[in-house]
Amino acid sequence: MPSSPLGGALSKQRKDKRRGEEEEEDLLLQEFSKLLRIFGPRAERQLPINQVTPEKALSRFNRLHSEYLPLLGHQLTILADLLEPSGYLREPDSKSKLILEFLPALSKNLCRIQLATYTICPELAQFGTYQNDDQYLKVFKSFRLHYLNRKLKSDLPHHINQVLSWSHQLIRKLHAKSDTHWGRLCLSGARKSLIDSISSSTKAIDLSISWLNGSELELVTHGWQPNMDSIGELLGDVLISINPTGPSPEKKRRPKSVRNPMVSPDIELARSLTPLIKLSRLFFQKLKRGEVNRKRPTSTCTEMSSQQLDQLARLPEQVGWDLKESIEIFRTAHWPSRAFPSTIIAKKLEQFKNRFASALLLFDLYLIPLIPDNTDEYSTQDYYRKWLATWFTQFNLAIQNFSKDMKSIEINRL
Repeated sequence: MPSSPLGGALSKQRKDKRRGEEEEEDLLLQEFSKLLRIFGPRAERQLPINQVTPEKALSRFNRLHSEYLPLLGHQLTILADLLEPSGYLREPDSKSKLILEFLPALSKNLCRIQLATYTICPELAQFGTYQNDDQYLKVFKSFRLHYLNRKLKSDLPHHINQVLSWSHQLIRKLHAKSDTHWGRLCLSGARKSLIDSISSSTKAIDLSISWLNGSELELVTHGWQPNMDSIGELLGDVLISINPTGPSPEKKRRPKSVRNPMVSPDIELARSLTPLIKLSRLFFQKLKRGEVNRKRPTSTCTEMSSQQLDQLARLPEQVGWDLKESIEIFRTAHWPSRAFPSTIIAKKLEQFKNRFASALLLFDLYLIPLIPDNTDEYSTQDYYRKWLATWFTQFNLAIQNFSKDMKSIEINRL
C-alpha cells in the first residue's frame, strides 16, 4: 500500500532532523577533538615565547590570577551545566548551539593561560633548584615559580585534558540515545567522570591562584600541615612508649614502635625529649593556625631568597626527621655492645637547635613585618616577637635539661 503524502513528509522531517543532529554531533566532536589536539597530552606545550619586558611579564602574571584562571573556573561550571544529560536530551539543538558558541571562548582563555604560563615559567630546567640570589625578584622568585611551573604546566593541563576527553565521550553517549540499562550506566559513568575532572581542575585552579597572589608568609606555611601531623603522631608514639598502659590521645593508631616499648635508659632520654617535641609542635601550630595566617599580609614579598624561603617551608619536615632519628638513637642506646652515643646525640641536638635559631631570625626579620598591625590597643607584630622570644627561652631551657639528663645517663653507665 503506497504511503500517504503526509506520512512521507513526516518521514522526511524525521530523517532531516536526524541528519541535522548527526551533523551537530559531528561538529561538536570535531571541536572537542580540535581542543584536545591543542591542549591534550600529545600537544607541544613549549610555546615560542618572545622576550617581553618585566612590566609585560608582571601584567600577564597578575591577569593570570585575577582574570584568566577565575574565568576558566567559571567556564568549567558552564560546561558542566551545558552537558547535564537531562537538560541536553530535552533540548539537544539549543544545547548544541550553545556549546558551539561557548567553545571558542574557552579555547581563547586556555591559550591566554598557556601564553602567560610560559612567559613567567619559560624553562622547566630553570626551576630544578632554588636560587640564593633572587631576593629582589619579588613574585618571580624561583621558590614561587617552581610550584607554579608544576601546577600550570603539568597538573592543570592534565585535568583540563580529562575534562575535554570526558566531554567528548559524554556527547557521543548523549547522541547514542541508548535506553538500555547498560547505556544508562555508561552515560552516568561518563557524566560522573566529567564532574570529577572538573572538580580536580577547580582545585588546581584554586591552588594556582593562591600561589600566584599569596604572600611569602602564606607560601612557606602552605605545606606544613602533613609534617605537623607527623610530629603530633611522634609525640603520641613517645608517650605510649614511655608509659604503654597510660592514656594517650594518639593511642588509637598504636604506632609500630609501641610493639617494642623503650627500656631504661633510653626511656629516660625519651622522657627528657618530650618537652622539645611539644615545643616544636607548638611553634608550628602558632605560626600556621594563629593570627599570623588569618590576616591578609600587608605585602606579598620579602627580601628573602628562594633558598631561605625553602628552608622555612621544609622546617617541619626536617625537625620531624631530627626527632625521629633521635628516638631511633635512643632505642639502640641500651645495647651492651655499644658505647653510649653521646657525641652523635649532641651533634643531632645542635643541628636541631640551629634549625630553629635560623628560622626564628628569618621570621623576625622578614615575615613578622608582613602581619597587619593593630594600631588601637596593641601591636600584633610585637605580640608575635614577644611570643617567639618566650618560646625560644623555653626551647633553650628544654635543650639544657636534655643535655644534663644525657650526661647523667652517660655517667651512670660508666
